[in-house]
Formats: sequence, C-alpha cells, structure tokens
Amino acid sequence: MNIQVEAVGPARKQISVEIPVDEVNRAIHEVVGGYTRYARIPGFRPGKAPLHLVKNRFRKEITKDVKEHLIPRGYQAAIKQEKIETVRVIEVTEPDPEEGKPYAFTVTVDVFPEFELPNYKAIRVEDQPVVVTEESIDEVVDRMRDRMADYEDAPGRAAEKSDRVIINYSATLDGQPLDALVAEHTILAKGESFGVVLDPDYAMLPELATELIGVTEGQTKEVPVSFNEQFVVPALAGKTAQYRCEILKVQVKKLPELTAEFLKTMGADSVEALRERIRVDLGRMKEDQERRRVQDEICRQLIEQTAMVLPQSEVQRQTADEVYDLVQYNTSRGLDRQVIEENKDQIFSAAAKSAEDKLKLRYILLKIAQAEQVAVSDAEVEAHIRVMAQRARKDATKLKAELTSNNRLDDVREDLMAGKALKALEEARKQPAGAA
Repeated sequence: MNIQVEAVGPARKQISVEIPVDEVNRAIHEVVGGYTRYARIPGFRPGKAPLHLVKNRFRKEITKDVKEHLIPRGYQAAIKQEKIETVRVIEVTEPDPEEGKPYAFTVTVDVFPEFELPNYKAIRVEDQPVVVTEESIDEVVDRMRDRMADYEDAPGRAAEKSDRVIINYSATLDGQPLDALVAEHTILAKGESFGVVLDPDYAMLPELATELIGVTEGQTKEVPVSFNEQFVVPALAGKTAQYRCEILKVQVKKLPELTAEFLKTMGADSVEALRERIRVDLGRMKEDQERRRVQDEICRQLIEQTAMVLPQSEVQRQTADEVYDLVQYNTSRGLDRQVIEENKDQIFSAAAKSAEDKLKLRYILLKIAQAEQVAVSDAEVEAHIRVMAQRARKDATKLKAELTSNNRLDDVREDLMAGKALKALEEARKQPAGAA
C-alpha cells in the first residue's frame, strides 16, 4: 500500500492512498460473490444468474460496497502508519474502483495541532484564605427572613424604600391606552390591586418602584416610565409611557422573628444549629469558588504561554455551539430576537474568542495528559455517562448509544483525561519548583 501525507494548511493534512491491484481485485470479487449468491434476477434462481448479469444489474451497489470496503481499510492503515492524530475528516475523493487497476483516493483531515507545551510544572498559584465571617452568616439569615417576610398595612405612613404599595394603574403612550400595543403583555398596560415592592432590584418596572417612594394611601400619581432600546416588547422599545397610579395601601415589610416555628421551617432546632449549618455551607461554597479561581488561573497561564494554530473545522464547530448557547441564554433573559440579530456580530466575536480559548486549553491539557501518561478506564467513562444521563434526564444506555452513533464517545474519554490533567496541575502547583 502506497501512502503519502502532505500538509495542505495549518493543522490540516491530505492523505493519499494507493491500494495494490491484488487487494482491489480481492475486494471486488468478495463483493460480487455476495451479490451472485443472494441477488434475485428474473428468470434465475438465487446464486444461478450469470456473473455479467449480476455485475450489470447491481453495478452502482457493487461499486459503493467496494469503496466502503477499500477506503476505510486504507485510511485506517494510513493514519496508523503515519501516526496521524485526526480530529475531523474534511473531504474524501473516492473514484470508482476498477478490476485490474490499483485504487487511489485522498482524504483531507484536520489534525491534532502541533505545538510546544509550556513549562506547566512551573505554574504556581497561591491559595487565598477561605474565611466565613459572622457578618456573612448574618446576611444569609437576613435573606432567609426576607424570603419569609410578610407585609402589614401602614395607613397614614409615607411609603419608604422596601415597603410595598398596592395600586390600581393604567398606562398610556402618546395619549393612547397601552392595551393595543402590548398584545399578550397586558400586565404592562393596566392592573388592579397590584403589589409593587419599592426596590428597583425587585420591581417589574424599576422607575415605578423609585417614583412611588413617598406616596401615601389615597394619593394618585403620574409616573413616566422609559423603556430601553432592547426592551422585550418592540412597540415600547425606546419609548416613554405614562402610568397613572392610584395608591390603595402602603404596607411595611415585617421580617419573621427567629422563633422555634421559623427555625423549624428552616430545618433547624436552634439559632446556633442554623448558623452552624450556614457556616458549613458557606465554607463549602467558598472552597468551590477558590478551587475554580485556582483552576481558572492555571488555565489562563497555560493559554497565554502556548502558541498554537487550531484546526479550523473544530473552531467552526465550537464557535457554532458557543453562538447557540449565547443566543439561548439571551433569549431566556427576555432579550428580543430582533435585538439579538442586531448584535449578531458582537455575539459571534465573543463566541469565537471563547471557542478558541476552550479548544486551545483542551489540546494543551490532552497533551499534558499524554505526557504524564494519564489513563481513563472504561469504568470511569461509563460512570461519567451515567452522570451525564442523570443531568439530561435520559437513559444512560440510550445516551451511550447516541454518543457512539455520533462518534462522540472518545470526546467523553478525552474530557475526563483533560480534567485529570488539570486536577494534577492544581495539586502540583504548591510543590517547590523542580520537585518530583
């Protein structure tokens, strides 16, 4: 078998394979023999039709089957002989094979990028102390109480920040009722006995929450509300509506006391037990944050210290995934599709940068894993697939079948290898330089 490899671009190679005549003839005879034995041709029993009739009647099928026999065999032999680490097949030229002639074809592939690893063993990241203060515990307790808070009527009292006012309201735009402009978003047009918490961070319309501070029960107030250019309702984007608010009640927030009943709802027997549980939870959360900070810093240094030309097919695939994730995230936040379209260049630019960094880091970590002889067992792959299935609410067996059919099973193993390599760097960063 004659094999030649040529670089045709950064991280891209063209593999030329020529299969000898005897192998081509053998493959053709095997395929034709199968059709001769089982093909049904009118006027002949299976296996009794003349060879030339079988070849003529099933020419396309025979040609396709012979190529499917020869090309994978030649391709696998080539990448094994030349030790090519492919990441994606870009193009295959596949002429029809002919009996009595060698068969030549080419495969263009993107390959694992060639680059020099930085001195990863010298990376040092200092720990930052994990401290849980009494003040941070107080903040968590206060948030718990705030979530369980009730509101009490306060007749005669001017509303203050964090109070709640109960209002009837109606809105107009350029003197016309807002109803016709907001379609299904009728809550923007009018409401009755509607509660507004006077805190912009918690209000549907922050300007309304700010402007109603100071009102009293029985008062009526006109409040202008401006909508930004990216507002979810296009008819209101960049416009200012007038809201007529009739104040029905002013209510004061009443935080629950740390009674036995309140503690029970929080799953604690005492204030001390509640605070200790919060202390442990905060400690774990801060330890996780510190671990992520350390890993992020290691990754940043690896990326900055490594020069690499990435396979373009992988950059395109990863960028497409990043764009999809960014669009889904912005859509879930209520950003209008039109706004997303108007900002597609910025979204694509951010996605491309993120994709390149992620791919670069992946190749670095995989090469470190190879250098450090990091191994991932089949049992670890199976366990990780079960975790993936649980998160996706899928059957693990079906998910594995999907990964296998999409040629993504090796990606799972590589993800685990990269994770192990990063974990090893995290553990090794505290050792003195040059230590084993």
